[in-house]
Amino acid sequence: MRISSHADRGRLVDAAAGRIPCDLRIVNCRLANVITGEVYPAEVSLFQQWIASVDEPGRCALPAPAQIFDAEGAYLIPGFIDTHIHVESTMLTPSHFAEAVLPWGTTTVVTDPHEIANVLGTEGVLHMAEDASSMPLRHFILAPSCVPANPALETGGAVLTPQDIRLLLEHPNILGLGEVMDFDGVCRNEPRMQEELRCGLDKDLFLQGHAPRLEGPALASYLCAGIDSDHECRSGEECLNKLRLGMHVNLKSTSLSNHLAQTLAGIRDVPWRDRISLCTDDVHAQTILTHGHLNRVVGEAIGHGLPALEAIRFATLHATREYGFRDLGAIAPGFLADIQLVRELDGGQPEHVFLGGQLAASHGQCLFSPPEQAAGLFPQVEIHMEQLRRPGALGIAAETAGGGVPGISAGADPGSASGISAGIDLGSASGIAADADNNSASIFVLQYKENGGPFNGGRYERLPVSQGFLDFSGDEELCRMCVCNRYGSGEKAVAPMRGSGLLRGAYAFTVSHDSHNLVILYHDEADALLAAERIREMGGGYAAVCGGKILADLALPVGGIMSRHPVQKLAEEIHHFEQAAAELFAFPGNLLRFATSSLSVLPGYILTDRGIVDGKLQKFVDEQQ
Repeated sequence: MRISSHADRGRLVDAAAGRIPCDLRIVNCRLANVITGEVYPAEVSLFQQWIASVDEPGRCALPAPAQIFDAEGAYLIPGFIDTHIHVESTMLTPSHFAEAVLPWGTTTVVTDPHEIANVLGTEGVLHMAEDASSMPLRHFILAPSCVPANPALETGGAVLTPQDIRLLLEHPNILGLGEVMDFDGVCRNEPRMQEELRCGLDKDLFLQGHAPRLEGPALASYLCAGIDSDHECRSGEECLNKLRLGMHVNLKSTSLSNHLAQTLAGIRDVPWRDRISLCTDDVHAQTILTHGHLNRVVGEAIGHGLPALEAIRFATLHATREYGFRDLGAIAPGFLADIQLVRELDGGQPEHVFLGGQLAASHGQCLFSPPEQAAGLFPQVEIHMEQLRRPGALGIAAETAGGGVPGISAGADPGSASGISAGIDLGSASGIAADADNNSASIFVLQYKENGGPFNGGRYERLPVSQGFLDFSGDEELCRMCVCNRYGSGEKAVAPMRGSGLLRGAYAFTVSHDSHNLVILYHDEADALLAAERIREMGGGYAAVCGGKILADLALPVGGIMSRHPVQKLAEEIHHFEQAAAELFAFPGNLLRFATSSLSVLPGYILTDRGIVDGKLQKFVDEQQ
């Protein structure tokens, strides 16, 4: 498709033919041609939003333009295209996100707003689109496909039905279906997933994948369902296998994980690599402010041995081929004039950025500002935590569940519909084995790895019992994790955890993919309750508590996952919070470390508001006993 297909190209033809003057000509530059792989001196003439002509220096036959722009020897490269990102993970609203990334050379993003969709449903998606439209960044959206990620394993704030998805797909800036995370449902032809995929297939739209470690018949069946891409490769072998089977692979470097070195190693000897592009997926506001956006990933790829022009090609022309953009991603006549002027081909910050023929950023400063009312588009969300206020709610009772729902610890609020209908034993504990005695009990303990990502370990351990509850006082490494449904359904689950690095106090947050329920890591139950109360007062965010004192907090009142501030202010708040909260942990940098600890569709062991999940089997641990 052509992004500018509805525009009148007649005057562009006149400008290219020399019948009318162009608006601007960039001179004294070196063109990095992502179509041919060459670098050579050129002059580039722009008319309105397009490139009208590319000529050798001094050989342009067109009349003098309205303006000459001297590039002073800089390279010209196309604007970067992030093929998969959740803007909400930056904790910035779309308009503030645009303000943050334009100075780094990103001119187009394809976003999956399933984070806000899990909180606010279709209303949240449409608010994101409206806010994004207030800034010149090309902001395309994919309709969230799995909200919640797996309804059998968790409870979120909204459910997107196939009817909702069909309505979203009518929006002009929505290109297709967002990452299809329920790969298990796809491979088993579950009616829910068949119907969601049909929404995109019926309109011949893009279907974005999410297939971590999928291989063999499972991967083949996933591809046969119509999935186009994947951004979850963690090894060179996985990347090569998916490329060989026809997937478009998005290599990524996020604020949560980085497997670029491994994935690039796997494709080093592949002759044809035109089905590879780059993305950031989940990236921190501080990372953008200090290291950049997609340019950072380009620079890292170059550092791992990828030729510079090919890395730039991954971030431009390959991205347009993935989504079928026919007038974007290169510097050539008829293409949209999204251009960076860079001093070196190394992924560094551009000196100037043009978007649609307009100068959008110069020397690290965005030349556009979001409207003041932008963040007001999003409604205030109430944080529910009534189920935490009951005596013993944050402890783990040693009794075995009596016919309760698998994986529930301490159950649902007895006043909630879910608690009544499920017949939950409010003294039960997730993963507690039936051989509990008066002095000890066997329970499943989550094992967290320090390098982030999902829980990928766990085992049953025998822990002491005191006054009917598991006693954690003799094991400093062992803390507890609570996932509390914050939308009023009453569910919560508590499990022991090793490897978190939490030394004392409590650490609470509502940025917990994908349902974004309230999560608390804690040693002290009183501190945990205080941290949860502070989260409720702020309308979402982060809180660190120790010894009955709030050490720091970070307010995220937009859906409980985004700030109302621009990137500089937010980065300052994050820095202050992380510094103050660091005394709770054995290692630094914990803001997004646990963000995927409740994401039910990742491999490994996960805790949701309904219990411990074996992500690979997509079952509760209790169901495997």
